[in-house]
Amino acid sequence: MNAPKNKPILIIDNLQLTINSLSSVLEEWGYEVDGFVDPMEALSAFREKQYFMVFSELFMSNLDGYKLLYRFNQEKPEQNCCLVTGTFEDKALLKKTIRLANVKHLLKKPICFERLRSILEQASTAA
Repeated sequence: MNAPKNKPILIIDNLQLTINSLSSVLEEWGYEVDGFVDPMEALSAFREKQYFMVFSELFMSNLDGYKLLYRFNQEKPEQNCCLVTGTFEDKALLKKTIRLANVKHLLKKPICFERLRSILEQASTAA
């Protein structure tokens, strides 16, 4: 993969460990990463900056991934988003979230970094 230039990535996850591990790999690949545990802080960052890709967990404490990605879709429908989750118990919420126009990808936990690379390559060719 060519080193990405000016391709910032936003990560929102309820676990700092997930943000740290994803950020580490993405930064090694040349991406600039902003990571947030708090979805409201992520929303604020999203409004201030243009991101190449957004990775959002579905289940978070004070705002679920659906509501967050729905807001992102309302504000910047062109934003390329990837839903990240390891829990598939709430199938209705999962399906509703995947149907959002801006959610182009699904990344299952535990994260397969080959799949992550594939998602980023697909997003680069689509841009």
